[in-house]
Amino acid sequence: LKNLAMEKKLDRYRKQLEKIISDQTPPEKITAKQKVDRETREKLRSLGYISSIQVTKKENFGAQDDVKVLLPYSNKTDEAWDLYKEGKEDEGIKLLTEIIEERKDIDMAYKRLAAIYDETGRKEEALEILEQGLNTLPSNYEIFQDYVKMLVSAGQHDKVISTFEKMSLREVEFNPEAWNNLGIAYAKKGDLKEAIKAYEIGLSLDSRYPELYNNMANAYFSLGLQTRDSYVFQNCFEYYKKAIELDPKYPAPYLGLGHAYREAGNMEGAIYCWEKALEADPNFSQAHMDLAMAYLNTGNKVKACELLNEYKKKYYHLMTPAEKARFDDIMKKCQK
Repeated sequence: LKNLAMEKKLDRYRKQLEKIISDQTPPEKITAKQKVDRETREKLRSLGYISSIQVTKKENFGAQDDVKVLLPYSNKTDEAWDLYKEGKEDEGIKLLTEIIEERKDIDMAYKRLAAIYDETGRKEEALEILEQGLNTLPSNYEIFQDYVKMLVSAGQHDKVISTFEKMSLREVEFNPEAWNNLGIAYAKKGDLKEAIKAYEIGLSLDSRYPELYNNMANAYFSLGLQTRDSYVFQNCFEYYKKAIELDPKYPAPYLGLGHAYREAGNMEGAIYCWEKALEADPNFSQAHMDLAMAYLNTGNKVKACELLNEYKKKYYHLMTPAEKARFDDIMKKCQK
């Protein structure tokens, strides 16, 4: 065969082809018009609409794996959760326990039972049931993720880190939430440099994750104060602002940015941020107190007293005797 292409100049056609490809290819920076924000993502996850890839592998399948056999267990799990939501806690727990005894491979039964224990203040039992599930289904990422989040919530940071070190699940490597949890554990232990490394990996996987930016900012804030390095400290401003840009209704970065401004001597900026935090969440008690103290320390006693009186109505009954004594002292200063 004779290659006719060798006899013709193809530059003109190549340029036409490149133009067609360019015109039909959307620019890289185009993003979805509707983005799932932090609050929506958490709500979807809690309802089970967002989940991770399952990697549990079975070599042999039998009659017990038939969908007609598995479906009743799935329905029973939903029924147990509905019972709990209707106020029939004991009945829900009993049904889930029976499911786990009958079929140890129903992952949602472990998750639901742990959630009931957690919501009713029985954290140790919640952790125990998730450990049981993880031992039975060691490659189930959903149980692993719930277990790690609960360890973080329970303050068992060493166990979070050791659990990560033991697991070889591929999803951990590619899930930003997993790196966020690991970063929190390191930060709570005071290992801020390792926390920052974990957050960096998380952000490399999802650059639109407000909690990661906020946690990264907190880590730089603390590390900057700890090392007295102003360059390190300055990094926190960028990350707080990025978290706010991504989710303007997320109150935590406003609180942190306010602390950073206060540390830098910018009380006007701090007050603005704490007002925004309270606007985003009127029940954000720390922002409420920080704002009241900021007004008191800048001489605006009228505004300070107004905020402190509101704070007292909301939170005084929850305070310990020592906390009440400290609060009463602040009120006296305000009223002088």
